[in-house]
Amino acid sequence: YTGGQSGLHDQVLALDPATRTAVEAFAAGFNAWIARAGSSGALPLEYASVQQTPLRWTAEDVVAASMLSIMQVGTTGADELANAGVLADLTTRLGPAAADAAFADSHWSQDPSAPTTIGGTRPATAASTTGPKNSAAADMPAPAEALLRAAHASMHRLGLDSIGHSNAIALSGRLTRGGHPLLMGGPQIGYSLPQGFLEVGLHGAGYDVTGVVLAGTPGVQIGVGNNFSWTVTSGGDDNQDWYVEQLDPAAHPGQYFFRGSWRSLDCHRQSIAVAGAPAVAIDACESVHGPVLGQQGSAAYTLRDATRGRVSDTLRGFLGIDQARTLAEFLSAGRGIAASLNLTYADTAGHIAYAHVGPVPVRAVGDNPFLPHPGDGSDEWRGLLPRSAMPLVVDPPQGWLANWNNKPRADWSNSSDGFWQWGPVQRVQVIQRQLNRMAPHTATMATLEQIVRTTGQTAETPAGDDSAVVVQALLPRLLGAVGASRDPDLNAALQTLRTWDQSRIDANGDGTYDDPALTIFAAWYTQLVDATVVPVFGDPYRVGGSDENTTANIVDRILSGPHAALALNTDYLNGRPVRAVVVNALRDALADLSIRFATTDQSRWLTPDVAINWAPLGAGSVADTPWMNRGTYNQIVALDPGALHGENVVAPGQSGDPRSPHFADQLQLYATWTYKRMSL
Repeated sequence: YTGGQSGLHDQVLALDPATRTAVEAFAAGFNAWIARAGSSGALPLEYASVQQTPLRWTAEDVVAASMLSIMQVGTTGADELANAGVLADLTTRLGPAAADAAFADSHWSQDPSAPTTIGGTRPATAASTTGPKNSAAADMPAPAEALLRAAHASMHRLGLDSIGHSNAIALSGRLTRGGHPLLMGGPQIGYSLPQGFLEVGLHGAGYDVTGVVLAGTPGVQIGVGNNFSWTVTSGGDDNQDWYVEQLDPAAHPGQYFFRGSWRSLDCHRQSIAVAGAPAVAIDACESVHGPVLGQQGSAAYTLRDATRGRVSDTLRGFLGIDQARTLAEFLSAGRGIAASLNLTYADTAGHIAYAHVGPVPVRAVGDNPFLPHPGDGSDEWRGLLPRSAMPLVVDPPQGWLANWNNKPRADWSNSSDGFWQWGPVQRVQVIQRQLNRMAPHTATMATLEQIVRTTGQTAETPAGDDSAVVVQALLPRLLGAVGASRDPDLNAALQTLRTWDQSRIDANGDGTYDDPALTIFAAWYTQLVDATVVPVFGDPYRVGGSDENTTANIVDRILSGPHAALALNTDYLNGRPVRAVVVNALRDALADLSIRFATTDQSRWLTPDVAINWAPLGAGSVADTPWMNRGTYNQIVALDPGALHGENVVAPGQSGDPRSPHFADQLQLYATWTYKRMSL
């Protein structure tokens, strides 16, 4: 994917002089520490256990680590082959016409009812879906599927899962007690030991910045500058596409068909070092679209990635942010980043701002972004969206900005599956409803601390699934659909749900969450999904499944009926009234809970606590901590021009060495919703 070591070297040579200087100096710093630690016995314990010493770092290593960080948090899409499998399954079970209708329900490009970060700046376009008209493959080919699964498994073992579950808040001075902006950053990158974020201060040579960086990459990526603060969340734009290349191994070996002629695949030999075994040689090939990641019969499957070859833009962008002194300089640097990200900003001059950045492909008219693209040249990108068309807002009229990986603005289309399909149910609503209740001139850093805590303790369904926060949108709709009931058991459950604050809290520490409403809601919602969505789409669309976000939005549209912004094409109720289906789901849930807990006493239906398991990547380990849906790094900053100050927490600790006093010294802070003062 990188083009091997020679490809990495070419990318180093392509860096602008200032960025290359920073990258080479960063590698030199690694090597200076390695030399000192090797002679003083301070190398990590893991090296002794495998009888190895660390290799010297090169600029190519820094570029590779930076590419990896972009893959983790700034690339989205590459789900066309899986979508083709969904369509094939639907067609087999339902028939072509019903399959097309259901696929359109589960893969929409524009729902104007989805909550946005930029509010009211542009009119929403008409709601739209995308029918399955240009599929180039019926299912994911076995070789590509096996390769992807193996890659994901390797990334997971290294604590490098591709995730983008982060939130951000900026408040203008007219909402704060001190009259100056406040900013909260909560990036979520997975629970590992050590975790991926490293806290650094970078001062001198034009830099004056403090914050965190993804380990192995230079600069500061989230933090506090000389007179401003910023944070980053993943943007979710579909910047990766699968292409299906036509092959003819007999008549045209090593070639693929593109724009009327046969072209040779660009192949080179790579040697992969394997611990305890001989190296393995592979032929890495690519077409005009990208690397060949699978082949089956007369088709090769290539992945086109808009961020590929643009790591220099991202490095330059973050290093430019680290040297910025004004909002204009921040935006000039940040909007050049070549990864799909949201930047949220506040400064001592009183400004707050939000920018959605990264390369967005302009696809052909009539293209279906959800299905594989033919590689013959008929479905090529028409370039990238210009920077001037990307979402941006400075000092919004409501006085606040919030993002939890939601839709940037009302006219912004989504073209990726699952979590990134923006609809009427999105977890940012939990933050937005708190901000909407905020009175002018009241907010302090403690206010943001409480918002982080309330948000992090809002119930997921199921508990502990950080992306599945649906109660804020769906519980009011479910209660409204039921209305009044004469059934005493139903009424008892409904009263419990109506008085619930939608939290997931174990205040008495008995190992179960305190409110049975958490259990009842999860069971009710699950029964409703099993009665409506699962019969059409199957297991991935169950509660807790891989497509649960899509499921929640379909359920919202079912409950909204004719008032839904995006009409459904399939009758998920089988001709039954909404109320009857919802009431039956609640009855089934109560019956199931009575059996599961061996009692009809609803007060005893309590869900067991969920914990964070800090997965050890090396020699050390720590105990589990209570589950909380928040950033693995959190920072809160007051942009007071007279006394800029901030607080943060990087759990479990700053060091990955279990011998260090800083190995897990922030774990208790994190587990108790407390912070340490930042050294700015």
